[in-house]
Amino acid sequence: MTSSDRTSRLAAEALREALLVYRDAARAWLAVVADLGTSERQIADRLAIGRMILARLRRFTEAGDLVSMLDHLPGSRARGEISETLLPSRLEADAVCAALMAATHRLDAAFHRHAENRQQAMDLLASIDAASRRRMLREERRIIFDAEARHRGLSAESVIGSVLVAPASDGRTCDVAALQLISGLQAHRPAPRAPIYMAMNGYADLRHDGFPVNLDPDSDEPVLEHPERPSILRREVHTAYEFIRYVLRDDVPLHRPFDLGFGEIHPSMGPMEGGKAGDAANFSLPIFFPVRHAVMELWLHRDLRRDASPPWPDLMDHYSRTTVLGSDMAAIDLERAGTFAEVTSPAVELESPTVFAELRRDLLSRGAARLGCRLDEFEVHRLTEPHPPIESGLRIHWRLAVPES
Repeated sequence: MTSSDRTSRLAAEALREALLVYRDAARAWLAVVADLGTSERQIADRLAIGRMILARLRRFTEAGDLVSMLDHLPGSRARGEISETLLPSRLEADAVCAALMAATHRLDAAFHRHAENRQQAMDLLASIDAASRRRMLREERRIIFDAEARHRGLSAESVIGSVLVAPASDGRTCDVAALQLISGLQAHRPAPRAPIYMAMNGYADLRHDGFPVNLDPDSDEPVLEHPERPSILRREVHTAYEFIRYVLRDDVPLHRPFDLGFGEIHPSMGPMEGGKAGDAANFSLPIFFPVRHAVMELWLHRDLRRDASPPWPDLMDHYSRTTVLGSDMAAIDLERAGTFAEVTSPAVELESPTVFAELRRDLLSRGAARLGCRLDEFEVHRLTEPHPPIESGLRIHWRLAVPES
């Protein structure tokens, strides 16, 4: 650790300690003044102090990480007003008030010594607190999402990619159903050029190799084109090698959310056994435009031959950079969502962006049927990423069975 790093660490620790001491003193003070009333308004009226100051102080004491605490911390003038407020003698709170005043002075001194402004204080605290780092990353991604949505003229609430993998009839390879649901897709200005969807293998013609794409939310049946209600998407084919993608047509309705579903079937896509021990397969969900939540799911059939180690995910640098069979990646946490019955429980539907809408249920059911399976025969592994970087991708790896000697 360099001298500069050591100095920053000491500054961050000093600021953290002062913040926690002030939080504890503020909690004790709020507990005492609660005897004056059951609401901020009653307390504020009896102490002649601003209600907003009290509400902010309470949110500060309830924050779960250091940066959130700093976000809700009352300003220096408000902190001084709180610490100098005289409490009724009947509360017998002299010691509590003295502790709050001392904590206020200590916090003010720590700010004066270690941070020129709140942003610098946030950076210091985030450097020693993992929860704060995650919060700042989420906030940074949200800001980027808003800017990219304005710049690109396009955004979506969620993109959910599900890959169902089952043993093929030959006993050596896998059959794959690749599904994608885009929820709340909106164009904010005419003719955004971002791809909406690319076939998983690039060359797959969904009219033949897959099942139809739901391009018309007003239609009862998923259709590619309709003579009276044309699709909101335009299909682009690069004829030299039949590479297919979909983009929004030029006159798409603005500021109207659409839900779109896509599906592909790939028979005998890959082996169920590696060429050597440690071989892994992976599937990816590319991100082409700003999206609030991206979800990648790997549905592995219970009869699929594979290694006992669980699947693992990573965030791709760019959707066009794919790895080859046998590569390995550093592991990060991956939620095991469980069986289909567990995934569709009410609690999951309320707490997760992967709500099982009718369109999604239909896609999954049809995908499993094309594989000759039932949905309750699969184990689900899920990776969820809020505000993912554009032109990146979510990817899930799984270890193939060890080759027979």
